[in-house]
Amino acid sequence: MGVLPGYSVDEFVANPAFYGPPASRSLASPPNLKFTGAYFGTRTRGYGTAETITYALVNGQLKITVSRGDNSTGTLTQPVITQGTRTTTLYNATSTEISKEVHDIASNLLLSMETGVEFDVSGRVTKKVFNANLDDYEISRYGCCGLEFSRDRSGTTQEFFRDNLKRVHRVVSKSSSTDDAITTFTSYNGLTTRTTRSDGTTTLLVSESTETLDGLTRTRLSPDADGDGTPETTTSVTFRNPSTGSTHTTTHPDGTTSSSQDFLDGSEKSSNDQAGNTTTYDKATHALNGGG
Repeated sequence: MGVLPGYSVDEFVANPAFYGPPASRSLASPPNLKFTGAYFGTRTRGYGTAETITYALVNGQLKITVSRGDNSTGTLTQPVITQGTRTTTLYNATSTEISKEVHDIASNLLLSMETGVEFDVSGRVTKKVFNANLDDYEISRYGCCGLEFSRDRSGTTQEFFRDNLKRVHRVVSKSSSTDDAITTFTSYNGLTTRTTRSDGTTTLLVSESTETLDGLTRTRLSPDADGDGTPETTTSVTFRNPSTGSTHTTTHPDGTTSSSQDFLDGSEKSSNDQAGNTTTYDKATHALNGGG
């Protein structure tokens, strides 16, 4: 079973053909979501705006058209959008976005366009062109274990190298094809992970993190901020109390501390910032939307 890209499974579920919504349903009070028919939905809001969604199969690809904008001439249940934007997106059978166009609704002016022009055997876009300009493009190439090479629209490139455990341990970045490379190294040593960055001459610390075997204490090193020549140290300790909930205490590089306490379900009960201010949270039932 597939899920319509961009939506949760409770909003859209798969039908034997491809994708389709569940039975018509509505959620009372703005925002109001109501599906009417097989391939159309609306989301309206009480402050005068609306969103309409249509989707259909086009040559085996999923086409989603979303219009957003002014609903001053429509209603909550029957929106009429005459000003705003219309976004048309195509997805292939692997739910990969392969093209997107954004138009102004009133004038039908094309505002932006993204088009996948090259794909790998898994259906992923490896080259995307913007606004039909062949010199304005992105590249993403994948290997067995994730992204191996990328180029953004500005020409910045990144190349990713992995160790025998398929973890990224080196990233080589260049702002252009003629600029010097900046290399980021990540080393893994038991419960310690250290990241440094080098321009080929100077190597600087980016971060270092060490945790205890039980995961309750974590020490983080960050670049020197006060000019004393040593990294800044932050230590976080968690104390678990099965009767009252966990307490988390963080000691910052300047020696100040902050802390937070949890309810037994893991949600936050209170917090104390570095200046000594305390915020507390209460839980109780309410009567909104049927109560809870």
